[in-house]
Amino acid sequence: MKIPHHRFCSGVLLFGVMLAFAGCHKSDRPIIAPPRSDQTCIYLLMGVGDRAWSGGLDQLATKLRGEGCYARVEPFRAWQSVVKEIVRERPEKLVLIGHSHGGDLAVKAARLLQEHGIEVQLLVLLDASLPRPIPANVDFAVHYYLVPTTFMFHRGPRDSLEPGNTHTRLTNVAVGSEGDVPSARDIDHLTISDSVAIHRMISRRMAAAANVSGKARGLTTGDRRAAFDSHCFATDPWRDRTCRDFGS
Repeated sequence: MKIPHHRFCSGVLLFGVMLAFAGCHKSDRPIIAPPRSDQTCIYLLMGVGDRAWSGGLDQLATKLRGEGCYARVEPFRAWQSVVKEIVRERPEKLVLIGHSHGGDLAVKAARLLQEHGIEVQLLVLLDASLPRPIPANVDFAVHYYLVPTTFMFHRGPRDSLEPGNTHTRLTNVAVGSEGDVPSARDIDHLTISDSVAIHRMISRRMAAAANVSGKARGLTTGDRRAAFDSHCFATDPWRDRTCRDFGS
């Protein structure tokens, strides 16, 4: 018997909620030393289902620590605690990464951080479900979204900039079986956080953002975006429409 698509999607999402709130995720976390003042601080927010569906964020965090960053993975429910910690520590170089609902909350965290005058160097969304408009305290934002569309999500990248936000450089990258990146066509919503290709692209985006953000405040918006794109195109193996700015 064929199960109607909407019932299947609802069942999958309900199962994820049950996993999250029943505590069906690994509780053991690596012991991470407190961040140094010169480190880029990266907070990664998992989606519904925690490590059952966003476990690849642990591998990404390990890779980023190997590159000298402070990186910590948290469940989506901890996003407010993450904001409080950031407000208390006020890191100079801050990156927020979120998968699925964790991506939605990463945007929400950035909006709260704006109220405290804290800038986000880079915001990375991994197939976020329904993110709010991105605030102007974010220097660069990139959304890796699935094509075909995941579950009951709206078609397309589903993101936008807040009205009047001319600062943020927003890039949308279509991945998945019908996406624009050949090395990221064998992924879906539940495996996007595991993708080595996505991990590499995030590392390149971080390098580009760090390269530009160090001098960004003295550049015009156009010059800043040109410098970012120049670094992206010099380091990314794909040079097609995936680097277009759909958000402004």
